Amino acid sequence: MKFLISAIFFILLTFCSSSCTERNRYVIGVSQCSVDEWRDKMNMEMQNEAALSQKIDLIILSSNDDTEKQIADIKYLIDQKVDLLILTPNEIAPMTPLIEEIYESGIPVILVDRKIDSDKFSAFIGADNYQIGAEVGRYAVILLNGKGNIVEIKGLTGSSPAIERHRGFYDVLQQYPEMNIVFEGDAGWFRDEGGVQMRKALSAHDKIDLVFVHNDRMAKGAYEEATKVNRAKDIYFIGIDGLPGPGEGIDMVLDNKLEATFLYPTGGDKTIQLATDILEKRYFRKENILATSVIDKTNAKILKLQTDQIVEQQNKILLLNQRINKQLERYVAQRNIMYLISVLAILFCILLIGLFRAYHIKKKLNNRLHESNLEIIKQKNELETNQLQLLALSKQLEEATHAKLAFFTDVSHDFRTPLTLISGPIDVLLETTEPQNENYKWLKIIKKNVEVLLRLVNQIIEFRRIETYNVKLNLTSNDIDDCLKDWNLLFLQLTQKNKIRFHYKTDDSYFTFMFDLEKMERIYFNLLSNAFKFTEKGGNIYVGLSKIIEDEQDFIQITISNTGNGLSDDDINNIFERFYRVESHVTGSGIGLALVKALVELHGGSIAAVSKNNLTTFIVKIPYIKPQESVNKVEDRIVSYEIFLHDKDFEIDDSGFDNETDDKYTMLIVDDNEEIRFYIRSIFRNKYHIIEASDGEEGLHLAYENNIDIIISDVMMPKIDGVELCTKIKEDIRVCHIPIVLLTACSLDEQRIKGFESGADAYISKPFNPQILEVRIQKMLENRQKIRKSLTENAFFQNQNVLNISRLDDELILKFRNYVLERISDTNLNVEDISSEFGFSRAQFYRKMKAITNQGPNEFIRTIRLNRSIEILKSGKTVSEVAYEVGFTSPSYFTKCFKEFFHKNPSEIY
Repeated sequence: MKFLISAIFFILLTFCSSSCTERNRYVIGVSQCSVDEWRDKMNMEMQNEAALSQKIDLIILSSNDDTEKQIADIKYLIDQKVDLLILTPNEIAPMTPLIEEIYESGIPVILVDRKIDSDKFSAFIGADNYQIGAEVGRYAVILLNGKGNIVEIKGLTGSSPAIERHRGFYDVLQQYPEMNIVFEGDAGWFRDEGGVQMRKALSAHDKIDLVFVHNDRMAKGAYEEATKVNRAKDIYFIGIDGLPGPGEGIDMVLDNKLEATFLYPTGGDKTIQLATDILEKRYFRKENILATSVIDKTNAKILKLQTDQIVEQQNKILLLNQRINKQLERYVAQRNIMYLISVLAILFCILLIGLFRAYHIKKKLNNRLHESNLEIIKQKNELETNQLQLLALSKQLEEATHAKLAFFTDVSHDFRTPLTLISGPIDVLLETTEPQNENYKWLKIIKKNVEVLLRLVNQIIEFRRIETYNVKLNLTSNDIDDCLKDWNLLFLQLTQKNKIRFHYKTDDSYFTFMFDLEKMERIYFNLLSNAFKFTEKGGNIYVGLSKIIEDEQDFIQITISNTGNGLSDDDINNIFERFYRVESHVTGSGIGLALVKALVELHGGSIAAVSKNNLTTFIVKIPYIKPQESVNKVEDRIVSYEIFLHDKDFEIDDSGFDNETDDKYTMLIVDDNEEIRFYIRSIFRNKYHIIEASDGEEGLHLAYENNIDIIISDVMMPKIDGVELCTKIKEDIRVCHIPIVLLTACSLDEQRIKGFESGADAYISKPFNPQILEVRIQKMLENRQKIRKSLTENAFFQNQNVLNISRLDDELILKFRNYVLERISDTNLNVEDISSEFGFSRAQFYRKMKAITNQGPNEFIRTIRLNRSIEILKSGKTVSEVAYEVGFTSPSYFTKCFKEFFHKNPSEIY
C-alpha cells in the first residue's frame, strides 16, 4: 500500500512540475483616476508592452474621478496579491495615507502623471507639470507681446497636475505686470464643465485675449462655448495633452480651434519597462521625467502623420499578440491532455497491483477484527459495572440537592419574619410622614426593596413546593380576558414612563374556563415583567389572547412579545432552566422563568420561547376546561396559597435638586437602578452639577455631548456594562481625560483587576461609605486641577508624561504644540483649522483643551507663542521682529500680552 501511495504521489508531482515549467509571471495592478482619451492611449501602450514581454499580466481599473471608488479599487487589487501597483491618484490628501501604507507593506508603487504629499513610493514617471505650466506661460507672453487678459480653466483642485500647472503658469506671468489672470475656474478635467467655466468668464469680462485650459478635453468645451457667442475668433485657446486621433488636440490645432497644445506624453510603454526593472531588481531612477514640447500650426501636420503610423503599428502588434496567446493556449491544453492520459494508464496498472495486495491485507484485518470484538465485550462488562456505580452516585447527588433546597427553603422562611417586622413599621412611618418630607422618599425606597425581597423569598418557597410536589391547583371559573385587562392596568405607569407602546389583542372566543387564578397571575406577571425588563425605551410589547385547537383538544393561548436584541439559540435552549440568565450584566435571581414553566406544566399546559427579527415571543398554552366539566375532572384542589406581591412602579421626585450652577464640577452618574442614582445624587447634589444615565450606552452618549468632570458608574448594566463603558471612554481621545469610578456589588479580586485593566481610576465595592466616596472624588478632581496647572505652565516643553496624564492626552498636547510651532508666524492660525486637522469639531476641541489644560485653544496657542518669544528675544532680535515672528498682529499687542503673562516687558529679556 505504501508503494501505491508513493507511486501516485510521484506521478502527480511530475505532472504538476511539468505544468509549471513556464516562466514566472508578474501581476501588475493599475488604478487610473479617470476615463478619457489620454488614459485610453496610456492603457493601450501598457497592454502592448506587457504583451511583448510575455511575462506580465495587467489588471486595469478606473475610478471615474471618484476618490472613494479609487480607494476601493486599490484595496481590491491588494486582495488580488498583485506584485506591483501603478497608480494615478485622483486627489493628493485622501490618497497619501493609503499609498504610504501599501509602500510600507513591501509592495512597490509607481506613481504615473500625479504625485502625493509624501516620498513613500518606489518611482514616479510622467511629465514635469510645473515645467509645462511655465512653458505655456512663456508661450502666452510671446503670443500677446507681454500684455493681455487671461482666463485659466484648471483641472481638479486637489490633484497634483492642476496644482503644479497653475503654479508654473502663474510664476511666469508674475514677471509681466500687464499679463493679468482675470478669471480662474475649476472644471475637474471634464469637457462640459470646461464650457460652464468659460461661460462664467465670458459673462464676467468683455475683453479676453487668451484662455489657458489644463487639458484639450476642457479646451474643446471652452471653445464651443465661446463660439456660441461669436467670441472665439478674438481669443487664443491653449490646451495640454496633444493627443492624436479624430477631434483630439492635434486635430484641434489643425482646425484652428486651438492656437497650440502642449504635448503631455502618456509613457505607458516606459511605465511597464520601469515596472519590469523594479520587479527584476535592476537599477532604476526614482524620478523619471518625460519630455514635452509645443504643438502648433508649424508642426501639427508632421506629428499627426507620425502618430497615425504609430497607432496603426500598435494595433497590428496587439492583434499579433492575441494570435500568439491563442496558439499558446492550444499548446498547453494538448500537452495537459497527453499528461493526463499517461497518468491514467499508469494509475490503472498500479490499481491492479493494489488489488492483489488488498486481498492479503483483508485476511490480516479479519484476524485483528476478531481480537477487537473480544476486547469490546470485555469493555462492555466494565461499562455496565461503572453504570451501576454512577446510578448510586446520582442518587446520592439527588439527595444532597434536595437537602440544599430544603436548607434554602428554611432560610427563606426565616427571612420572612424580619422582613415582615421591617415592612410593618415602614408602613406606619409612611402614614405619619408628609410626602413633601425628604425622609418620605427614603422610606419609599426601603418599602419597595422590602417588597422585592419578599417576592424573591416567595418565589423560592413556591419553587421548592413545586419540586416536592406539595402544590395543588385551586381551579375556579374565571374570564381570563377580564383578568388580563385588569393586570395590564398595573403596568400602565411603567408603560408611560418608558414610552413603550403596549398592544393587547384578542379574538372573538369565549374565554371563561377553569384555572388557578393566583398561579395564572404569577405566570402572567413574571412574563410581562420580563418583557418590560428587556424592552428599550420607545419599543413595543404585544400581548395576544386566543383559543386554539391542537390534537382535537381546546387550549387557551397567551402570547407575550417584546422588541429588543432578541435571544440566541443557546438562550432559547436554556432560558427555562433555573438560575439561567440571558445576560450576565442583567440583574435577577434566574428562577422566574423556571417557576413559570413549572406553574404552566402544573396546569397541564406548555410554554415555549421564539426569537425572530429582534422580536422575542413567549407562547403559553393552557388546556381549556369548561366550568361544568370541573366537577368530574378536578379533585382535591383546595390548598393555602400566598398572595403575590406586585412589584409596583416607583418614581423618585427630583424636585429640590437644583444642579444648574456653572461654577460646580459636572458629575455623570450611570446606573440602571433609579434608587441608587437617587442615593448618589443626594450625596453630591450640593457640590456638583449632576447628569444621569440609566445604562452604559446612554452614559457614553452623554459623555460625548457634555463637559463632564467625573463619572460614577455601576458595573452590571444592560446594553453596555461599566467595564466596557470605561474601556470605550479611556480609548477615545475626546473623553479619555475624564476620571471614572466604578461601583459594584461584586468585590472579587478578579472583578477588581478587570475594572482597573479597563482604565478605571477607582473601584469601590457596594455597600460604600458615602464620606469615603465623597473624599475620594474630591481628591481625584484636585489632582486633575494640579495637572491642568502644570500643563499650562509647561506648555512649551515636549514631554508631558511626567504629569501623569493619559497617553492619548499626551500625544494630543505634543501634536498641538508642534502644529503651532510649525506655523507660529501665521497670524491667521485659527481654532477651526486646528480642530479640523485633529478630527474634532470646534466645540469638541474647545471642551477637550479646556478639560486637560484649563485653557481654551486660543489661550493655549498664545501661551506657546509667548514661551517661544522668550527664546527668540534672548538671541538679540528686536521686540517688533519677535512679535511678527511668533504670529502677533502688532508689537503693541505682543507687549501687552507678554507683560500680562510674564509680569515684565519684552525689553527686559536679555
